[in-house]
This record gives sequence, C-alpha cells and structure tokens, in this order.
Amino acid sequence: MRKTLERAERFLSLVALLTAMVAAVAIALSARRYVLKQADVCAVMKCLGASQRTILVNQIKVLGALCLSAALMGAAIAYGVQEILIRILGDLVFADLPVISLWPLTWSILCSSCLLIGFAGAHPYLVW
Repeated sequence: MRKTLERAERFLSLVALLTAMVAAVAIALSARRYVLKQADVCAVMKCLGASQRTILVNQIKVLGALCLSAALMGAAIAYGVQEILIRILGDLVFADLPVISLWPLTWSILCSSCLLIGFAGAHPYLVW
C-alpha cells in the first residue's frame, strides 16, 4: 500500500509540473498577443509625452490586477468544486476530512505570480 501511495504522489507531482509548464506556455503566448496589441497604445502614449516609467508602471498595474483577479477567481472556483465534491462524495468517505487550509492557496498564488512575472513581465517590446 505504501508503494502505491508513493507512486501516486510522484505521478501527481509530475502532473503538477506539467500543468505549470502548460500554464507558462499559455502565459507566454497570451503575453505575446497582448504586447502586439499594446504596441500602438504605447506608441501613442509616447507621442503624447508619456515617459518609459509611466508606461512601465501602467503595464505593471495591469499585470498586478490580472494576477489578483485570476488568483481570486481561481481560489473561488477551486473551493467551490471542493465543496461540491465533498457534498457528493461525503457518504463514501467515513473519516473526517481535514479542514481547508490557506497554504495551498498561498502556494498557488506565489507559483502563478512567478510564472506571470517571468513570462509576461517587462516584455522588451513594451519598454522602448
């Protein structure tokens, strides 16, 4: 039984890593598309006298708001799905489940923020 649980843990760790890689690719692709759409906006802002700092601060605010809203939406969906699964499968589980902790939420927000900053932050086309 222990060996089976260890294999399952390794498999789930591998799945989590692959999920993070797919999320990183999705962030990179969407950041590229966003940069191409924002190039004209940044050019107009430069023509109207905006400094590099102003444009960079504006883009950081947009990425921060995106990160915060995605984290809140993802947490709400995850806890909602968990609650639904507990209600559906509650009769099949005879042991008391542990209380919901904020550690997985904190870990996922930190991981997703690092991916967002690494793949979408300070793109060279946005800072001229």
